[in-house]
Amino acid sequence: SYVFLCIALTHTGRYEEAIEAGHKAVERLGRNPYTLTRLASAYAAAGQREQALQLLEEMQAMSPERYVSPNLLATVYVHLKQYQDALTELERAMEIHDARIIWLGVDPQFDPLRADPRFQELLRRTNNPAPQSRLPKPTTGEAASGRKFAAATRRITSEPRTGQKSLAVLPFKMIGPKTGGDTGDEYLGVGLADALITRISNVQRLIVRPTSSVLQYAEQGDPLSAGGELDVDYIVDGNIRRVGSTLRVSAQLFSASDGATRWSARFDEKLTDVLQLEDILSAQIAGALIPQLTGEEQERLAKRGTNDPQAYEAYLRGRYHWHSLTEEGFAKAIQSYERAIELDPNYAQAYTGIADYYIFLGIYCIMPFAESSLLAKQAAQRAVELDPELAEAQATLAFALVSHDLDWAAAEEHHQLALKLNPNSATAHNWYGFRLLQEARLDESLAEMERALELDPVTPLVKQSLAWCHYHSRRFEEAIAVHRRIIESEPRFAWGRITYSWALIVAGQYAEAVAEAEKAVEFGSGNPMYLAGLGGAYAAAGRNAEAREVLSRLHEMATRQYVSPYFLALIHCHLGEREEAMLYLEEALSINDTWVVWLVVDPQLDTLRSDPRYEDYIRRIGLERAARPVIARVGQSTEKSIAVLPFKLIQSARGENTDDNYLSVGLADALITRLSNVRSLSVRPTSAILRYGDEGTGALNAGRELGVNFVLDGRIKHVGERIRISLQLLNVQSGASIWAHQFDEQFTDVLSLEDAISEQLARALISQLTQEERSRLKKRGTDNPEAFEAYLRGRYYWNTFTVEGFAKALLSYNRAVALDPDYALPYTGIADYYTFLGVYAILPFSETSAAAKEAALKAVALDDELPEAYSALGIATMLHDFDWKTAEGHLRRAVMLNPNYAMGRSWYCYFLGMLGRFDEALAEVRRAYEIDPLTPIIQHTLNWTYYHARRYDEALASTRRLVANEPQYGLGYIILCLVLWQTGQFAEAVAAGESAVALIGRSPYTLVWLASAHAAAGHTEQVQRLLDEIREMSETRYVSPYLLSLVYCNLNDKERAFQELERAWEIRDARLVWLGVDPQLDPLRSDPRFTELLRNINFPTPEKNSS
Repeated sequence: SYVFLCIALTHTGRYEEAIEAGHKAVERLGRNPYTLTRLASAYAAAGQREQALQLLEEMQAMSPERYVSPNLLATVYVHLKQYQDALTELERAMEIHDARIIWLGVDPQFDPLRADPRFQELLRRTNNPAPQSRLPKPTTGEAASGRKFAAATRRITSEPRTGQKSLAVLPFKMIGPKTGGDTGDEYLGVGLADALITRISNVQRLIVRPTSSVLQYAEQGDPLSAGGELDVDYIVDGNIRRVGSTLRVSAQLFSASDGATRWSARFDEKLTDVLQLEDILSAQIAGALIPQLTGEEQERLAKRGTNDPQAYEAYLRGRYHWHSLTEEGFAKAIQSYERAIELDPNYAQAYTGIADYYIFLGIYCIMPFAESSLLAKQAAQRAVELDPELAEAQATLAFALVSHDLDWAAAEEHHQLALKLNPNSATAHNWYGFRLLQEARLDESLAEMERALELDPVTPLVKQSLAWCHYHSRRFEEAIAVHRRIIESEPRFAWGRITYSWALIVAGQYAEAVAEAEKAVEFGSGNPMYLAGLGGAYAAAGRNAEAREVLSRLHEMATRQYVSPYFLALIHCHLGEREEAMLYLEEALSINDTWVVWLVVDPQLDTLRSDPRYEDYIRRIGLERAARPVIARVGQSTEKSIAVLPFKLIQSARGENTDDNYLSVGLADALITRLSNVRSLSVRPTSAILRYGDEGTGALNAGRELGVNFVLDGRIKHVGERIRISLQLLNVQSGASIWAHQFDEQFTDVLSLEDAISEQLARALISQLTQEERSRLKKRGTDNPEAFEAYLRGRYYWNTFTVEGFAKALLSYNRAVALDPDYALPYTGIADYYTFLGVYAILPFSETSAAAKEAALKAVALDDELPEAYSALGIATMLHDFDWKTAEGHLRRAVMLNPNYAMGRSWYCYFLGMLGRFDEALAEVRRAYEIDPLTPIIQHTLNWTYYHARRYDEALASTRRLVANEPQYGLGYIILCLVLWQTGQFAEAVAAGESAVALIGRSPYTLVWLASAHAAAGHTEQVQRLLDEIREMSETRYVSPYLLSLVYCNLNDKERAFQELERAWEIRDARLVWLGVDPQLDPLRSDPRFTELLRNINFPTPEKNSS
């Protein structure tokens, strides 16, 4: 493992870690040619030539007595950049039939040699059919931000690489003293590159990085490094020197893989002949890459936008200013474009530039969209009239047609034509992706955004478009993950900051949302759009006074500049002021504010969708036939949502009934169970509301944090034989009380009290209950008040989530069934108790799963419509019998009986994850998270699923958020420990493991994770000490052999790992259900014994699984 870790770290530029891994490999496997070549390669790649050469000498000394593979020696010479020596060794490997030569076609270590004809001849002689043009590009050193982002995004999207040749034309460097004028000659460097990019993009067989992605390399001296970061095959680099009226231009075409020069030229031209220079450069560069251009390609390459040198110069200046991406730059750009048109009224590209200018003024709310979109449309139409084959003009016209006319059909035609004219235009794919997103064609939109990012992996706006797509598709975790990477590489990107804030708002991460919005305002040059975003963040976070202060500032700003009513509507939406929000949307529609094209999909407007006027608004923008997105925002759904808070206990003056604490949680829990029978209600589970048991958080704030429409707040006073309960149902948005009641009953009538409260509550929320809902609401678990009281006590103890609490819960459940043997709910509680004892390795699964299954079967027999019972039975069946099909049937039935049962979906997620059905698993846990966004165990389930799906980036980001929000939640640190060591962050992994032990306690369950982290880090002594401690514990308590196998697997002791796994099977350790997907067991999967273990647990084959 350390050998391959060394290789991987070397190729990702993490040289110190690579060298450390190489030494570990030598330590574990001995000093031999196999390990020493890997270590030598790491030293060579790190630039430590002396150490690499010393190791080569050591291997040469070994060669008389033992075999040294010339293929492995060649890898060292490649990293030393001694390519001739590398090829000599490869030739020798061919001569002696060194079988390692079969990897020649794909081994990344040989990528620098691939363009060499000698390497290609060697490859031919091996009969290797590997298509070299499709191989990923090699990395050299620590990747730059753009490259890291593109790589990370490819991992998310699994987008296959294209086989087309790719090219980056870097800005030409200006040599010599600067000249006077507005831009001097600086515009020539960017302008000429931009013009060449536009020309060469006409050859559809070439992928050319757009100008926006190469601008950051205007001052960079190393074109090969730029090529690596831009992830291209070839780079054009050049410089310009002005001598009087003459331009002296030098240009070179490099291969990114080996740095070889494929073409170079030098030109001396009059400044008035720059157009001719562009003709020659574009033709020669394209010809060097594709020797046989078609007649159509030659014709498109030769096509000029203008024949007027002065108009061309003005256009180049405009492009230079445009790419500054500042308001000042935009203003100078349009002046240049207008000058170009004045000089040549038939210059289509200049009209496209003007159209883009006005579109951006509308997007950034600098000018009313009604005005800017009209001017954009007129300019784009003129560009298309002048040159109907100009892809950029067609894409811009499509955008303008939606923005001004809401003409979706015409826009579709122009988008399709733009992509046909230039399939490799990132801008065209991006604009089209936006339009598809506005129509809620979510999967199509994502495909377009991913293609745009593949074509342009560096430009912040293109990266942000992918995040924008995830956000409107309600994939908030993905949106946040992408935004984080953007901000890491572009910390001053105001637009990225504000859209990041929006994603955080709808994910319920309000503090972070406010922080990002404040940064957007700081970097946004006083733009009211960013200020409005901050106001919305304040409102969502419950900071209403600050939100209203922002509203006042915006109204004052509106007296002198444009402020979009659409963004004012968003603030009122978050303030819970629906009527004001609807009025501002009405205003936005009436003035043709084009931001209304997002009405169908904008998650921030989800609270308004139940208003009949909202559907009318959608009809008015021409999207009445568009699909409606599945509402996945925390706490915002068209169904009504409620949180029943723990009741506050009011103690009597005499201090009686001090044992009544169980009533606070128990009665709330009972009501939650009852109300969950109404399918049109989304009821937050008990686990989510426990934190609100004291007076510290007001009911309305609790409701906001829980993301619900309504909150039930109550107080209990128990005096003698009577119980007095005061309740009020509050509208979270308005703060109004919509129902209130006081009950004063005999304590023995608490069951009747539950009946009355649940029915009156449901009627207050839903005027027309169905007959089935009324019947389910009236259904009691028992008619025995003492049994009910015992069950309430059990639920109170269970929800303490402590070992002591679990033990007391079991006693209470057993008392409840002793008092009423037909009471199904306590049996479900008993099943859950035994399941958790097994999950946390407190008792052997062979004991706990049998007891859990027996109790769950009894619960189902007593009440076959109890979702909690079916969920418990499904888990117990899987853990005890390894009966996957039957277990899935039970788990599905639980979710069918109560679609809002968050824990039921969580258990089903675990089941699906065990089978590797990760997309389905994530869908279940995300729905659970929508229902219950605050309970740590639900977030833990999400993180556990990301981890087993090998989606480590998302697992790490999500788990870090969990431990930040819940610093006392020990299980969060266990997952953090797992993910960190899987990503090679061993020191942090060990620290996380130690935090888990500190929080949960020293037990076999916690110590095995810490031991595994030490094992993965190579800390053998620490592992042995922990194993000794676990062995000592095993004399008095249960230790899971499955968990022990993980430690040995991380120690690379496969035999001992298999011994423990075999022992796990002998005692039916139900943790074996994770055998099929556990990442820690990957080193064992090729062993026939592993296959036999999978067969033992009836693990479904892929064919069975898919069916």
